[in-house]
Amino acid sequence: MKVPQVRVAAKFAIRMAHEYKLALRTSLLKFLRISDRKRWSPSSSLSENWDERLAIIARLIPDGAPVLEFGAGRMVLKQYLKPGTVYTPSDIVDRGPGTIVCDLNAEELPKFARHDVVVFAGVLEYIFDVPRLIAHLVDVADVFVFSYAITDSYGVRRSRRRHGWVNDYSSADLDSIFASHKMVCDREDTWDGHRICRFVKSAGL
Repeated sequence: MKVPQVRVAAKFAIRMAHEYKLALRTSLLKFLRISDRKRWSPSSSLSENWDERLAIIARLIPDGAPVLEFGAGRMVLKQYLKPGTVYTPSDIVDRGPGTIVCDLNAEELPKFARHDVVVFAGVLEYIFDVPRLIAHLVDVADVFVFSYAITDSYGVRRSRRRHGWVNDYSSADLDSIFASHKMVCDREDTWDGHRICRFVKSAGL
C-alpha cells in the first residue's frame, strides 16, 4: 500500500474509532439514564448553525404568545419573537438571568408556570422518556412547537448515538404521543432532515 493510501486509511480508522467512542458514550449514558451535562455546559457546544432552525420555529409561534423554551442555549429564539413577547428560557445549565435550570431527564420534574407555547429545538432527541415529559408539560401550554430528527430521515441507530441522541422516534410515533393528549399537528416544516412541527390541543378529538 502506498504512503498516501496508508494516510487515508489511517484517517478513516481514526474517524471511525472516534465515532464509535461517541456512540458508546451515548449508549452508556442512556443505560445509566444520566443527561450529558458535560457536553452542554460550555457555550462552545451551542452551534450558530442551529439559528436557522430557530427562525423556522419562530414562524410557527403565534404573535405575542408567551413562550417557554427548553434547551434555550444562546436564547436566539427570543430575537425572532415579536417585541414585548414574554419569553422564559430553561436549560440544563444556567444560561444567564431568568434561566430556569432544569434537567428534563430528572426523576422528578418541577412545576412550570402557565405559558401559551412550549418550544423544544433539538432537545427531544436527548430525552430518555419523551411520552413522560410531554405528559408532565401538557397542562403548561396548549401549543407545542419543536424540531426532531425523525428516524424516517436518520434511521441508523449507531449514527443517532454518535450524535448523542438517546431515543428513536418516527414521524408517526410523534403523532401518536401527542394524539394521546388530544393534540394534532396543524403546521409543519423541515430543516436538514429534521421535522419541525406545531401541535395544538383539539377539543374535537
